[in-house]
Amino acid sequence: MINIDLVELRNNVATGLGILGSAERAYAVALNDTFLQAWYKCQDSDTDELAKAVKAEKTEFYKPLKAIGHKNPSTIMGRVRKYALEDAQARGLFGEVVPSDAKGEGEGEGEGAGSTDRSPMLRNIEELTALYKFNRKQQSLSAELSKCQDMIVSALLALGVKVDMI
Repeated sequence: MINIDLVELRNNVATGLGILGSAERAYAVALNDTFLQAWYKCQDSDTDELAKAVKAEKTEFYKPLKAIGHKNPSTIMGRVRKYALEDAQARGLFGEVVPSDAKGEGEGEGEGAGSTDRSPMLRNIEELTALYKFNRKQQSLSAELSKCQDMIVSALLALGVKVDMI
């Protein structure tokens, strides 16, 4: 794991040291580098290890904001999440790509109608993660599926996903 002082960055956001937007962006980048996954997509209802780690960090993030009397810390966390997504897109992290403003011909037709295009990296990560989670929830797997699950784990690791955080 990368050694980043999240406490200092978190407190910089809360106390407004430097330019607020810069502190929020720096914190967002540090969270991307810390979690090594698309943490900003975690929902409050998620229960996997990544979601638990994100919730714990969010709790710590809110403490100094509440201490200075901030009325709605979730608005700042919302901006941090937005900046994290922008950073991931700019650096090509977690399969993110900068969205295209161009509308292609035949839009709305075909298999992916109504959805945004996913990069091959993102599609592989999302679909392998879904298979991994599905298999993990099963009571028992056949020998073939157990071997398949091991290969899914290997594929996710090859794509840079921290499987223990899923």
